[in-house]
Amino acid sequence: MDIDLIIDGLNELSDINEQERLWLSDGMGGKEVSSFDEASERIFSDSRFRSECSTGAIQMEKMVISKLWSLWQLLTKLSGNDVCSIKFIHSQKMNEVRIAAKECLEIISAQ
Repeated sequence: MDIDLIIDGLNELSDINEQERLWLSDGMGGKEVSSFDEASERIFSDSRFRSECSTGAIQMEKMVISKLWSLWQLLTKLSGNDVCSIKFIHSQKMNEVRIAAKECLEIISAQ
């Protein structure tokens, strides 16, 4: 499992300024581009978190695993919305995601 990918995705999901910069970017002039889906996939798929959880091979504190799964539940409820709009970024649901992502980061950094 790649903890750096998890932390990178959590940083993006926890920071409204990064979301505005990356999710609203058109990529012109070499600007970085990302999205709600990319940040989510970085945490749960690209890092191999989900696959290692499903096989029982995950080596991570139970509290971190629990918090990440709680975040996953929030994210799946938002999937399919207009997730790269300024309105979405400033929504109450996205604020809940930022809070949950920050909590995950705090627990990971405390270990």
